[in-house]
Amino acid sequence: MTTFLEVSDTEACCICFDQLCTIEVQDCGHQMCAHCVLALCCHNKPNPTTTSPPEPVCPFCRSNIVQLHVIKVPKDDDTDRDLHSSKACV
Repeated sequence: MTTFLEVSDTEACCICFDQLCTIEVQDCGHQMCAHCVLALCCHNKPNPTTTSPPEPVCPFCRSNIVQLHVIKVPKDDDTDRDLHSSKACV
């Protein structure tokens, strides 16, 4: 597990500020750590008037989360910096 001390400001999750951003919302491109995605998806309360569970929404722009993508985590010597997306904390 990567802790905050090992994560730069541009890679840290903007929700918990503790983990590395490894998950991206497909439609809007916002990023967060796996722990926050799990909490977001698991803590939606069902609507008693419908039979289907509510879709989770992006905590940054409130758009529905339909699909998530795993972000390629670069190694220390890797020049590919996928994690430095302009939408990391927008």
